Amino acid sequence: DLLTITHCPTHTTMFTDAISGSISYSLFLAYHIFLYSLAYITPYHSVVGTSWAQRKQWARKLLITPGREILAVQTYRNIVLSSTLLASVAMGGFAFVISDLVDLNNCSEPDEDAYKSWILVGILAVSFMNFALVSRLVAYSGFLAGSAFTGRSEELKEDFGDDGLEKLIPAVGTMTNRATIHFSLGLRCLFVAVPTGLWHLGAWWLFGSMFGLIGLLVVLDFAYT
Repeated sequence: DLLTITHCPTHTTMFTDAISGSISYSLFLAYHIFLYSLAYITPYHSVVGTSWAQRKQWARKLLITPGREILAVQTYRNIVLSSTLLASVAMGGFAFVISDLVDLNNCSEPDEDAYKSWILVGILAVSFMNFALVSRLVAYSGFLAGSAFTGRSEELKEDFGDDGLEKLIPAVGTMTNRATIHFSLGLRCLFVAVPTGLWHLGAWWLFGSMFGLIGLLVVLDFAYT
């Protein structure tokens, strides 16, 4: 049947998809392992590492200077608003792809490329969960920052000790850094969802767009250091 032959992928196409997918996602993961390892070992050699180090300094300067509490509130508010908006985008894409898969499942003819859609669903789900974790960590950071602001009082010194503020400042910086790491991972998952969507057009679309995405990320991650 000519129609069946047209819709069923050849072994060559399946092999090309497998090789293209393996190389593309392996390169994407390898780049991020390198990026975060470099940021941890030598912070000031990448934008990610520099922001980690400067955010800890931001927490210290903010919490030891009276009258700057509103700056923390504004910063955390902006992070939560951004993560909420992007979480909605990820969930919207997730629901759209799932509905498409349900429609395909009801068809008599199976879709041989359905696994690409499932990979896209997984990426969008990971993106959503990372953005959701941002709100959780920002809430923790806000409570810690609130304790630091009031920690100058004699009452809280009894709970935290004389060096209570010095204990809370690194905790606020660490929690804020974790929130921004999850924000970055969620955003990067949205980025990689684009090549994954283009994969439906062919293996070379995934391969080319993934290389283009990695090149763009290299510029964004290292251009300002």
